[in-house]
Amino acid sequence: MPTQKFEWKDRDTAAQDLLQVAYHAPSSVSSRALMLLRSIRSPNIMHELEALVFDESLGIWPRRYALRAITSVSSDVDMTQLAQYMESAFEIRCNAFRKIPHHRTYNSDFSPDLLGDLMGLANEHPSNRKWFFEVLSRVQEPAVACEYLRNALYGGLTDDFHQQLFERLLALVDQNADTLTLDTVQGLLSFNADKSSALLKPHLAHILELCLSSPRDHQWLMLTDDWDELRDALIKAKPEVESLIADHRQDLEKKRNERQFRKQQDLQLA
Repeated sequence: MPTQKFEWKDRDTAAQDLLQVAYHAPSSVSSRALMLLRSIRSPNIMHELEALVFDESLGIWPRRYALRAITSVSSDVDMTQLAQYMESAFEIRCNAFRKIPHHRTYNSDFSPDLLGDLMGLANEHPSNRKWFFEVLSRVQEPAVACEYLRNALYGGLTDDFHQQLFERLLALVDQNADTLTLDTVQGLLSFNADKSSALLKPHLAHILELCLSSPRDHQWLMLTDDWDELRDALIKAKPEVESLIADHRQDLEKKRNERQFRKQQDLQLA
């Protein structure tokens, strides 16, 4: 007996059906339904999605999926009520940062909060940027704010928001040089090498010290690609690294040529 095909009604009906699954199915199926809501983009379930985002009895992932579904809606949704949550989440991160030994680097990759998705919301819904940046300016630990902004430089954001985050990170680093890490320097140079190297120039001695004490040669070698003054300072302080830098540049050039060759081959086969 052939299976009867279901006809598509509309996105709002599909969203309501997925919400039913999200509320009543086992957790693994429920989370999958919430994740799929981002593809439906229905504005008619905003109230239910907001309730899920603020429901602290849920695990973090269902709340993230609900916020991502809100973010996917095409209209500019103002969610000023999330400012208080953002403030609390940063306070928790700051408390965690204060407990880290000084010799260890702060890393928020596994923080169970919505801060990464709040950035996505501010990116897609500009009406939220005012309170977003206001909360960000009040983060008590500059290192925590720096790490948050640095990670944003690698995200797929709109050009204008990307630029705003970059400018905010530059200013934060300039005012709090002690928070500088090689990861932050690398992120800034990757986004805008000329502007970043000019602003970071007064901190060159500190960055040089970080390079010389870093166990990861590949990181400071990458920095020398974008910042000639740093490269010259490194060679002056430690002449034996000149051959390392030359080999690194030669290897980069070889890889660029290989990529260009493969691209030409693909064009010829197309």
